[in-house]
Amino acid sequence: MAGTPTTPELATMPTEILCMIGGNLSVHEIKELTLTSKQFREIFLPKLCKHLKFSGNMKELTDNLHAYYTRKTASFRHLVHHHTRFVTFEITNFDDIFKMNAWLLGYGVKTIPIGRFLADTASLHGVVFDIWLQNRKEAHKFLSFIRKGPDWAVGKFKAGALKGIAAPHASLTGCHYDELARSGAHLTSLRLNKYSFLRQDSSALTSLSDVLINRISNDFPQLESLNIYEKTRSGRCRHHMNDRDRYRWIDKVASSLRKMRRLRRFAFTLSEARFSKKCYRCP
Repeated sequence: MAGTPTTPELATMPTEILCMIGGNLSVHEIKELTLTSKQFREIFLPKLCKHLKFSGNMKELTDNLHAYYTRKTASFRHLVHHHTRFVTFEITNFDDIFKMNAWLLGYGVKTIPIGRFLADTASLHGVVFDIWLQNRKEAHKFLSFIRKGPDWAVGKFKAGALKGIAAPHASLTGCHYDELARSGAHLTSLRLNKYSFLRQDSSALTSLSDVLINRISNDFPQLESLNIYEKTRSGRCRHHMNDRDRYRWIDKVASSLRKMRRLRRFAFTLSEARFSKKCYRCP
């Protein structure tokens, strides 16, 4: 696109029109445009930096983050510092666990500098960890790297700055929930897996449990949005309830929700197994 006859015409257009055109161009086309003039760089580079993504296994992720500090220009880092609003860290697995061990031993790795990047990027509105680690040892090693000392990712946010957390569906344990509760008093948005902190199957819809709602209400008093994901394990749910018990149960849940004065949005996601005849029988 940068070499086409239309490029000089673009330079005469108002910024608003250029932004509209840029919205229909690919990232590669926009990059080419930024090479043709200072005007295009000033308009499009901040938009390119708005959402960054670091992807790869732990070695590749570490190398990419180090390269950001050692190879990228100061002007580019300045753009990221002021214009990046969202960043995604996609973590994939090594081909095999032996390659991970060889990397750890060969380079003496102590941490992955995710926390440093978060601390240096003051304009962030959201951070996503997209974790694809099937090997438990590999997952544990990654978590230990991002939680070590001054590089602990959550520790890079100022008190009260972290407003929302969407926990992975299957990776949060009870101890992780407790840690989240200790540091999440200011959270206004939360998505949790029910099995992270309430393991008993007390009803057909355990996401609608007054025990669960009361606990969350006490641990996260500022919540405005709550989404509970419920992953049912086959064969665990056995439930029978008459109309009177069902109404009493719903009333308890409603009373618990009313106590959450700031709550504006409540959602729950149910496994399909919850609706099987084995799980729930109406009289």
